[in-house]
Amino acid sequence: MAGRTRRELVEAIAGRPAEAVPKSPRPPAPPRLVAEALRGPGFGPVGLSVAKGERVGLFGLIGSGRTRILETLYGRRRATAGTIRVGDRAVTPTRPADALAAGIALVPADRRAQGLFPSMTAQDNALLPSVRPLSRFGVRGLRSERRVFGALATAVGLRPARPGLPAGAFSGGNQQKLVLGRWINEARHVDVLLLDEPTQGVDVGARQEIYRVVSALAEERGTAVLFASGDPEEIVTLADRCLIVARGRIVGELSGTELTEQALLSAVHDPQIAEGAA
Repeated sequence: MAGRTRRELVEAIAGRPAEAVPKSPRPPAPPRLVAEALRGPGFGPVGLSVAKGERVGLFGLIGSGRTRILETLYGRRRATAGTIRVGDRAVTPTRPADALAAGIALVPADRRAQGLFPSMTAQDNALLPSVRPLSRFGVRGLRSERRVFGALATAVGLRPARPGLPAGAFSGGNQQKLVLGRWINEARHVDVLLLDEPTQGVDVGARQEIYRVVSALAEERGTAVLFASGDPEEIVTLADRCLIVARGRIVGELSGTELTEQALLSAVHDPQIAEGAA
């Protein structure tokens, strides 16, 4: 990777130019995440699937249940009914450690309260789950950690790319890149990436970089991406397909040319949809 610009790295990861390109229909792919008749506090029953390499959005008003669905899949909330499968494996995540062991990771909306350790260094924040895989004979592999962090920082456009700087000193967008970086670096692999409000409090430049990195993760590694957002523009930009959430249930789906900001807003404000989800 030495001598390559960040643009070249992004293009290498994504397999396409760094600029956004129009969406094309996705070829059929096997499901990587499947939830059937899933229920939890404040939502359900919910059924959904996300294919290998697919990016699916959950769109709904505040309180619709979109965050509860993600947190239940991640084991932060306990499901009261239903099944979850990752590939061919049935999983029952009763805590985040169970979900991580099954290949499910979550980037929360409130990164400072739930995802970031502000006083720890940028490198330790980004590589926290990867310290053990990078170690040798029980000793931290500091050289490997520096190498992995350097490649990650370049790929996501971390600014400043200073591994020893406390994470709390970075801007909101760069803090989000650190949290996201835990699951996309070369020492870590996840089958399912859950994102809650992935660019909340992030400036326009960082937002576009996050979109590119998430898209590359889906395309190159086949990661199934399920994200919740209340921003219709974000849904249209990032999602291959969108599920409409109202009163704890999935009440509609939009994809292809039907997936527009106007259609999303019309769906969540449609009285018939709201009543049908009651």
